[in-house]
Amino acid sequence: MRDQWIGWPSFFQYQRLSFLANNSRFLILPHVRIPNLASYVLAQNLRRLSRDWQAIYNHPIYLAETFVDPQYFKGTCYKAQGWEFLGYT
Repeated sequence: MRDQWIGWPSFFQYQRLSFLANNSRFLILPHVRIPNLASYVLAQNLRRLSRDWQAIYNHPIYLAETFVDPQYFKGTCYKAQGWEFLGYT
């Protein structure tokens, strides 16, 4: 699904994985009540991500992705930040 959305031919699927970053953990504890904190933190991280990746690995990041378990979470902070839902895995 992701590779179709990007528009890369299937033979690039493994060759270009190094240009993708996965946000595998993001948690703001329920007792923390700061308006828009999640959106702010995600935005700040994305602003730095490609630059930092370039400095460490000598190539940019073109896409960041994440996975949300809908049984436990709604992904509200990602929706608020403008992330696009591409489907279930």
